[in-house]
Amino acid sequence: MDDYARLYKITPVGVKTTIAGSTHGYLDGTIAEAKFNQSFSLAVDGNEYIYVADSGNNCIRKVKL
Repeated sequence: MDDYARLYKITPVGVKTTIAGSTHGYLDGTIAEAKFNQSFSLAVDGNEYIYVADSGNNCIRKVKL
């Protein structure tokens, strides 16, 4: 498992769930389809979008929650 190709949700009690990504790559799409390469940092806006710094692909990615 490569943690840099996935986005996780971690609850206050430590339950870790993959919410986006799978294997390394570059693919825009739904949260289930999106692929990342070295995701580094993220932000969430008020319109249910996640912005991901995808350093392996040299870009900022926008994913709908």
